[in-house]
Amino acid sequence: CGLQSRHHPAHRRQAGTVQTLPRECVYTHTQPHINSRLYYILLAVFTIQNAVYLHLQSWLKPGGQVLITDYCCGEKPWTPQFQEYVKQRGYILYTPPQYGKFLQQAGFSNVRAEDRTAQFMQVIQTELQRAAAMKDEFIKEFSEEDYLAIVNGWSDKLKRCNTGDQRWGLFHATRT
Repeated sequence: CGLQSRHHPAHRRQAGTVQTLPRECVYTHTQPHINSRLYYILLAVFTIQNAVYLHLQSWLKPGGQVLITDYCCGEKPWTPQFQEYVKQRGYILYTPPQYGKFLQQAGFSNVRAEDRTAQFMQVIQTELQRAAAMKDEFIKEFSEEDYLAIVNGWSDKLKRCNTGDQRWGLFHATRT
């Protein structure tokens, strides 16, 4: 599947199965009372290519919809710190408009590509406040090292968003 081992979905889930396909992971769940399948796609750690979206087209019935959220990037040039972060993680990132174009090129209609970075930052700020309020309890149960790893990770995301390097996208499209 190409995911890091700690993310590998090689287990079965209640009322569904996990399929591993080349370059993408898909969790499928068949609803007994609905003649359709729901697909949950984890794309954040993959090279986004039109082939992935062409697969989505074949999995959906006409009128079927996809909703994707994913890490994105701002326009280049990026800060040296962000360039190093992307290189270290092996990410290939696109701007929200570029991401939306991939969906259009794959034949989806009614494509909506939204930059939701402001909302993403609000969520992180809320989580940082919640983490601070429960810091002692968290450290008792886990460790200070774990606490700092989480808080520093969120703070780093805020910094990358504030520089315009890191973005968060929401994408919605319909199969024609």
